[in-house]
Amino acid sequence: MSLKIYNRNPAVLVFAALTILFINSCDGGLTPTESSAGVTGFGGKVVFMGDWPSDVKLTYIVLFKNELLSAADFNIINLKYVSELIPSGTSEFYFNTISSVSLGKVEAGEYAYLAVAQSNSETLNLTRSSWRVAGVYKDPGGLKPGGIIVPDGKFLDGINILCDFNNPPIQPPGQ
Repeated sequence: MSLKIYNRNPAVLVFAALTILFINSCDGGLTPTESSAGVTGFGGKVVFMGDWPSDVKLTYIVLFKNELLSAADFNIINLKYVSELIPSGTSEFYFNTISSVSLGKVEAGEYAYLAVAQSNSETLNLTRSSWRVAGVYKDPGGLKPGGIIVPDGKFLDGINILCDFNNPPIQPPGQ
């Protein structure tokens, strides 16, 4: 196939070349780029109800791989993700495990405990007695409270947690 160009105006030629290049580079519409395709993680919103406890110094979303059956399970090996610091007094906090990160990268797999934890300490530590759970993720699909399954190459949206300061969840052992 030969293409005959009758107009020799450089602006028209550049426009035609860019149009052909653009049309040839389109592959079916608006699809994710390679950098955004296949992202593993999750995001959602934390809603805080009631008055924040006056002794709270730090608040984070935390994700543990295995259940918290004792204070010893509250450790750096079991802790897989910590969000950025949630400001005190916040009523809603939007997060995702890609950009709202203080510690860890969420990988595909099954996790036993996703919660909002608050500390009365001014420094980040792993002393179990310094922390209390303000809210626990409850999967609408029926996993036990706190559990979440993150599929490989998928980003789960709508992972929401309610923190009701007037009705706190059951605390893990070791407090």
